[in-house]
Amino acid sequence: NFRREGAQLVAATLGIELSKEGFEVEVVSLGDGPLSVELANAKVSNAVLTEDEVIEKCASENCMILINTVMLHSIASALTSGKYSPPPNVTWLIHESDIPTLVRSDPAISTALQSGVTTRCSRVVFVCKASSEEYKQFLKSNDIPSDNLTFIHNG
Repeated sequence: NFRREGAQLVAATLGIELSKEGFEVEVVSLGDGPLSVELANAKVSNAVLTEDEVIEKCASENCMILINTVMLHSIASALTSGKYSPPPNVTWLIHESDIPTLVRSDPAISTALQSGVTTRCSRVVFVCKASSEEYKQFLKSNDIPSDNLTFIHNG
């Protein structure tokens, strides 16, 4: 959604800054909110789409895709399923550290992680190494490939 909250602010700020640097940026969301106006004021293209529309749009365009929360596991799974050729360039930014609690509230997260989705993404980004360690118990191979793992420390 485009509410003024944690992960959404990260995506909006990143979109605005990349646009200032001359990159063509579009920020898409599953729900509306005040950030859509802020993005438009900054001349950053943005749209509210359904999940299916996001998947089709991202799969059909030759671009880098940033999936901005573990809660969008279904989009990460769909885009990296092997259905699309060429495969989309997906970076998955995972902010959430308390994965056991999230899995209890949404067991589909565990299913997505165990499907190997993290190995199919171009890059998986965590806010710290400790967060990535929390995820290992939910991964099929009990590991995230180090060649596609990055940490961006909060603070």
